Amino acid sequence: MHVCNTISHPACLQRTGHQFNNGQFVDCKTKNCQKSPSKDEFLLGKIQPLIRDEFDKFRGEIVKMYREEMEVLRASVSKIAKRVSIIEEKIEEFGLVRDTPVKAVDEEEILLEIMERERRASNIILFNLEETLSSFSTSSTSQGSSSLTDKELAKDVLAVINPEGAIIKGCMRIGRKTPDRVRPVRVTLSSKQEVLEILKHKFKYVGPVKIVQDRTEKQRAHLDRLWQELTSLINSGDTKKKLSNHPIIYYQNVRGLRSKLSELRCAIASLSTNYDIIILVETWLHSGILNAELGLEDFNVYRRDRYTNNITFKRGGGVLIAIRKHISSRQVSTQEQSVEQLFVKVYLEFKSIIVGAVYLPPGTDSNVYELHGSSVEELCSGNAGSDIVLIGDYNLSHTRIFNSTDGLLAHIPIGHCPVVKQADTIRNYFNFLGLHQLNLCSRDNYLLDLIFSTLKNLRISNSIEPCISPDKYHPPLDISIPIMHNSNPFSSSLLRKDFNRADYASINEYLFSIDWDRMINELSVDESVKLFYQHVNYAIEEFVPTRYVAPSQFPAWFSRELIRLIRFKKLSHKRYKFTSSFEDYLAFSHARAKCKSVAKLCWERYVSRAEECIATDAKAF
Repeated sequence: MHVCNTISHPACLQRTGHQFNNGQFVDCKTKNCQKSPSKDEFLLGKIQPLIRDEFDKFRGEIVKMYREEMEVLRASVSKIAKRVSIIEEKIEEFGLVRDTPVKAVDEEEILLEIMERERRASNIILFNLEETLSSFSTSSTSQGSSSLTDKELAKDVLAVINPEGAIIKGCMRIGRKTPDRVRPVRVTLSSKQEVLEILKHKFKYVGPVKIVQDRTEKQRAHLDRLWQELTSLINSGDTKKKLSNHPIIYYQNVRGLRSKLSELRCAIASLSTNYDIIILVETWLHSGILNAELGLEDFNVYRRDRYTNNITFKRGGGVLIAIRKHISSRQVSTQEQSVEQLFVKVYLEFKSIIVGAVYLPPGTDSNVYELHGSSVEELCSGNAGSDIVLIGDYNLSHTRIFNSTDGLLAHIPIGHCPVVKQADTIRNYFNFLGLHQLNLCSRDNYLLDLIFSTLKNLRISNSIEPCISPDKYHPPLDISIPIMHNSNPFSSSLLRKDFNRADYASINEYLFSIDWDRMINELSVDESVKLFYQHVNYAIEEFVPTRYVAPSQFPAWFSRELIRLIRFKKLSHKRYKFTSSFEDYLAFSHARAKCKSVAKLCWERYVSRAEECIATDAKAF
């Protein structure tokens, strides 16, 4: 059958005698009927070359882009390879190559450790939990045995931490039963989250029971190694350094310390924040009040008390700067001694800072401000490599000195003309020296305490734990300096003879073996005493062991209750700083008030005991 594929073929218009199938004529009689392309085929023939050309262009661009990226990666790999080679050479040069190969990581061992930690995640361990007699006897009616089970005892302890009651799923003693040792208890709680909450708030419990996490064998071994390393460092007299980016300054205008020495001493001893520098102005101190009475035992104290020959202001005034003893510092003197100002150079890890304190009484003549400005200029010219932090009460009432793009500006409202010249003097001097005024913590638009510094990034905030009850126009300030330094090292442990573990039998045997009559027969009294002490010292050195005693972090007059309260207050302070919630602030405020009252009581008891024993035991005094 011949089928004409041409639709509507003109030669086949006469349908008579022709069959029609799907728009095509069947058995077309036209001999010259030839297949001609359809419209779709025609269009497709035109489109395909265009698509092929565009695709070839696109493929060329993609190949070019990837080749360029590969060249960049190849160059980067080459640079990294060179750096690795340099590092390897340096490692070989300094002999830091490991003598023994690193142990290969066993994946199966890691998986087992993860599973073991997951299994123990809902457990806690209680040490020193009372072990009743019923724990040693299967008879529940044993005479004298306690009716409380381990589960009930554990529940009582955890109820202190979580008053709602922890859900205890299991409770089991660990180890063999021995009458002379209290076995620890493994307590299984309902979930890991409950364990985390218990461990997080365990500080609420202050009893004899110790609450710890249920650790795996590898965790315990790792902690043991860390303790051994720490012990070896302490025994070798090494210093533990805690790097802090923010040395903290405490500043307050105390409005007189003569009647507040006890309050200051107790507050300094129980501070939650570990201040590196303390600056106090308007101290009202004089030569009759010693530094030892201030409670600043861990600080080097620098003072500038008001001169007694000051005719204009006979009472009040005075400034004080206290620097932690582990921070190197020295006082810097200036030619001008008539201004109540004090400058101390503090040597931190990477640079030095001059810390200054100043007090200019109300009504001070502008000439005194000139002298102060020239003193600061003298400091800047003589210590070009040091930054300056200058803090004090300038008594420029109703005046606001602030920073602008053009330097320091002074805004003085109309009607307060007496301080115009003083404010302009400070502004002109400190603009020339490149100082910035950074304190913005004011009260009722009063800003008497000013902070000038060459450092722009000081962080300043109102202190929530004042050492002295604050004056409303002089809020105490916390000033953080973002400079790396060594902070809070504990001093080397002290080596002491442990006479409690001395071998007194050997000491007696050694001393009795000496023929004292023969040895001192021809010696003078002084020579005999010297010989006697030589033998006694030898016996002590030979038969009395030594031990390392870490110095106490707290003063001698602190009671255990006060130490516990201070630690709790520090935790409350840390929690409030983290959450900033009012509820946590109330908890911290309550702990602070409790610490102050207990500290005052402890100090009074300590002084009373010292006064009573001074006649019989002057050493205690």
